[in-house]
Amino acid sequence: MMYKLTLISLTNVTRNVNAIKFLIVFFFIGLNIDAIGQVEVSGRIVDRNIGAVPFTMVILKSKVPIHKNITALADNNGYFLVKNVIPGNYTFSATMMGFKVFSKELQVVASKNSLIIDDVMLIDEALSLEGVNITATKTKKIIEQRPDRIIMNVAGSVLAAGNDAYNLLSIAPAVQLINGRLSLQGKSNVLILLDGKKIPGASLESILASIPGDQIDRIELITKPSSRYDADASGGVIQILTKRDKQQGWNANITGNYNQGRYAGAAGNAGFRYNSKKVGFSLNGGYSGRGDLEEGYSNRDLYRGTEKVADFKQTFSYPDKTLGSLNISTSINYHLSAKSLLGADVDYIKSSINAKGNVYSNIIQLADLSTGNTVSDNKLKTNVDFSNYNLYYKTKFDTIGSDLSLNANYSRYLYNTDQQFSQVISPSDVSGASLFKNVTRSVYDIYTTSVDYTKAFSGSLKFDMGAKYALTNNNSNQFFNGEMSSDIGYKEAIYAGYLKGNQTWGKFSVQAGLRLEHTAYKINSFNIDSNYTNVFFNMLAEYKVTSDYSTSVSYRGAINRPSFNSLIPYMVFRDSYTSFVGNPLLKPELAHDFSWTNIYKKYSASLSYTRTTNKILPIYNYDPENFSYSETVGNFKQGTLWSLNVIVPIKFSSWWENTSSVNGMYQRINYSDPSSFLGLQLRDKYSFTANTFNSFKLSESWSAELAAIYYAPSILGLFNVSQLSNVTLGVKKVFLNKQAFVKVGVSDLFWKNKVTVTSNYIPIVETAYTRNDTRRVRISFQYIFGKKNLKPKKGNNSGNDTEKQRLGL
Repeated sequence: MMYKLTLISLTNVTRNVNAIKFLIVFFFIGLNIDAIGQVEVSGRIVDRNIGAVPFTMVILKSKVPIHKNITALADNNGYFLVKNVIPGNYTFSATMMGFKVFSKELQVVASKNSLIIDDVMLIDEALSLEGVNITATKTKKIIEQRPDRIIMNVAGSVLAAGNDAYNLLSIAPAVQLINGRLSLQGKSNVLILLDGKKIPGASLESILASIPGDQIDRIELITKPSSRYDADASGGVIQILTKRDKQQGWNANITGNYNQGRYAGAAGNAGFRYNSKKVGFSLNGGYSGRGDLEEGYSNRDLYRGTEKVADFKQTFSYPDKTLGSLNISTSINYHLSAKSLLGADVDYIKSSINAKGNVYSNIIQLADLSTGNTVSDNKLKTNVDFSNYNLYYKTKFDTIGSDLSLNANYSRYLYNTDQQFSQVISPSDVSGASLFKNVTRSVYDIYTTSVDYTKAFSGSLKFDMGAKYALTNNNSNQFFNGEMSSDIGYKEAIYAGYLKGNQTWGKFSVQAGLRLEHTAYKINSFNIDSNYTNVFFNMLAEYKVTSDYSTSVSYRGAINRPSFNSLIPYMVFRDSYTSFVGNPLLKPELAHDFSWTNIYKKYSASLSYTRTTNKILPIYNYDPENFSYSETVGNFKQGTLWSLNVIVPIKFSSWWENTSSVNGMYQRINYSDPSSFLGLQLRDKYSFTANTFNSFKLSESWSAELAAIYYAPSILGLFNVSQLSNVTLGVKKVFLNKQAFVKVGVSDLFWKNKVTVTSNYIPIVETAYTRNDTRRVRISFQYIFGKKNLKPKKGNNSGNDTEKQRLGL
């Protein structure tokens, strides 16, 4: 055997501020000349959805006793290469945890130097084969652990029926979702992708609540994203993947639900999918609407300087609140040839919140016990429109994973608020109610182009490289009582390029990458015009100790650019004493993340450490003259986080399976004193979240699921966040040859998904409590009809599913 060896190294890169960026990337490129008479056997391991099954063990067992068995390990894209195979008859087998062993007879002939096997499809242990039909016998495991991610299999789940993406994320393992703020394993700034398209953080809840759970295939919680993802995901990536049928033929579905809490709601959606050898097409749409409740209180100590001068007590109630959402998505792709695919996606989401209610505020002066009261009748409206247009092209160069992808994307995001406050203040020299209106308008136009190239040298060595350009234009206006008070624009351009490589040596595999990003931005009216360049290195090394046990370590550098909504300095009011305003002086935060993950069979434990500079967290500004709070976001000097996530699956019986997880966290932040902003203070907290999923197979047609999650008390910047919990359960009946189902479920059974936030740092001393109409009973139904061929359609997933993951805004 002869080998040619090349070493590629990158020297250290020095940054110009006060930090030194070290970067070392090395790969060994091996080109071999096969021995005469020996054959290379290659192919790809896939699941029933034609998705890659990485790190599968491949074995060639010779029929000749004197010949040794030959083994190989598939790479993280499912490709394998078995070298030095002596011609003859073999038993080919592929084994992977969670899947049935695949086995077939294979003949290797001397007349060919290479033998390419058709895609090897592994069947989940939850499935069995009857003839040529695949028939489900039990629910697929809802939680899977991979070295770089946790997968939540939503398709077919009882809890998904009649639910939405926001509620499903709230019960996902390692996810904390409190008052619309989302974190993954304790880390904020999580990149949320819906089929590869970024969801704007300013309206995360509105958009996620518009996505029916019935349309979701799986949710991937990517805790160790590679350099192909934008560096602006320091907290990780959550990828929501909707259903995409891979079988040829057509099918359609109709789904609806009625839900009742204190107020009623209903939703309906429908979908159509068609696949042939050349064309794939899908169209989905849905609408939902429901009543809601928002009520709570806020108690504050009011200060002048460091002296307490008054007590503040406020209650608020919005009993007349409605939420509505509309979603439409369509996709079409065409196979130009057996190796080339051209496609386009269009998505549109519209959501609205309308609320009417009252806010009662009372201030008691401590000096003379005099009181002041404010009664405000409020009308609040929020409208969000998100549209996305994507064009993509992909071509394959060989059968071992070399390909080229081109993407062009345009997104338009509108976020509008209309607020009307009718206030009566007493005592006051003015009789009657005073009225003021506040209107904000924001429009974002986002243009993105990207190119990604993959070169596979063998089944065990692969390089990826690519470039991306993203341009964001924003125009924001604010009107007080009909007159424009501010006209603010924002422009940001990001130029990015990356290089990534994967190398496997038997049981050991390494993935390393380098990403360069240059950012230029400008905020009109504030004379803020800046640009900066960052280089980020990431690495994941895994060793498969046995077929049941693997261990891996990783490092990742990342950046958290301030969200657009956090930068734009217009004011959105909650009442006369509370508002939110953006901070145009925010700096990006930089993060370094280290982790160690161990997986034994289906059990896993992952320990991570994250250090962040210029950490972005919410803060309050206080106006002692008007006794008002203005919430904004600011940079804390440094934050550190230790996190330990453990996942334990237990099969109690043939009809009851459980997956439980615990995520323990230790958080520590350094910050300036909030009263003087002089000197550094230290704050830390131990916390944890725990959740459990239970699946019950009651009969061939009856199933049930129960999920429970508990958040221990935690901290968010200078704020203390109380404990909360959520118990959700559902029972489902399938009929009509499993083409239809009816489900009854209850979310937040004990109505404990409500939170109290406190702060005890002068002059910000407050206790605030909020609850919504989260305890709801749902009855849902679905009917699926159509005609399918048994042969799966190949290549559809490689056309856009993988590439759209990399589309950041």
